[in-house]
Amino acid sequence: MLLLHGLLLLWREGYALSNDAAPFEVCAGNHNKAAFYMLEPELFEALLDELADRDLVHEARARLARKSEAIEVDFDDL
Repeated sequence: MLLLHGLLLLWREGYALSNDAAPFEVCAGNHNKAAFYMLEPELFEALLDELADRDLVHEARARLARKSEAIEVDFDDL
């Protein structure tokens, strides 16, 4: 659930607003446009982890496409 609040309310009661919206994300708006979002740290961390995983998948696929350039290595030689 996304709670919408104006910047004036956030300025006046920011801390109370973040406590009241604890399990939800908060979107602070300015002139009916999103100015910024407030997320719980756990949710923000999960979003960053998801983005990092997507980057790793992209890199793995790019490397698989260049498989013909790979050099074969025996682990015992390392």
